[in-house]
Amino acid sequence: VDRLKEFLQPNWKQTVFGLILGQILAIFITCTSSFSQLLSSNYKVNAPTFQSFINYCLLCVYCTILIYRKKFFSSLKQYYWKFALLALADVEANYLIVKAYQFTTLTSAMLLDCSTLPFVMILSYIFIKVRYSWLQLIGVLVAISGIIVLVVSDTSTDSDTYEDAWIGDLLCVAGALLYAISNVFQELILSSVEPFELLGMLGFFATFISGIQLVILERQELENLDWNSDIILLFFGLV
Repeated sequence: VDRLKEFLQPNWKQTVFGLILGQILAIFITCTSSFSQLLSSNYKVNAPTFQSFINYCLLCVYCTILIYRKKFFSSLKQYYWKFALLALADVEANYLIVKAYQFTTLTSAMLLDCSTLPFVMILSYIFIKVRYSWLQLIGVLVAISGIIVLVVSDTSTDSDTYEDAWIGDLLCVAGALLYAISNVFQELILSSVEPFELLGMLGFFATFISGIQLVILERQELENLDWNSDIILLFFGLV
């Protein structure tokens, strides 16, 4: 135990706390992915934008903090274009990942979603000037190789349930790239604003963008949907 603490020094408590939070977050992400898969495969619900729209609306709660601190309009005026681009990348990343569940398996989607990490490392190297060790670079190459193998495997495997699995795989990779852009952009923005400010503005712009996309792409789908208790509970679980 002492050697572990020495390895994690100087802020070992903070490191352990971060690891625990990361595992809890992973459990929640797995649950939301499972609910999305169930909506798509069992109930034929094709409304990826709507699923994200609900969460973005909840993020707007942080806007009340900005309004209370009289920072909403000043932040909007100063950084509106940054928040708008961040929200656009985040909305479309969520859309592509959830859309992919219609074409590929949950396992493939979640594994390919992890390709966000190597994309983040590449973008951080280019835009934030982060430098990595050879061991970390080898890890990125292994991860990218795994992505290629998984896509090729899904392409060559015959499946009656997922005949176009490769389309879902490509959607996942594209979504992961947009997630990476969103994450790196958030890192850059956080050098100028506070976390609650970023969350509030992300919720504000993302609600606006996803709301427009929802009306254009999914209004008919939601109107024709049989809103039974199972579907409502699955949407509630996503929230």
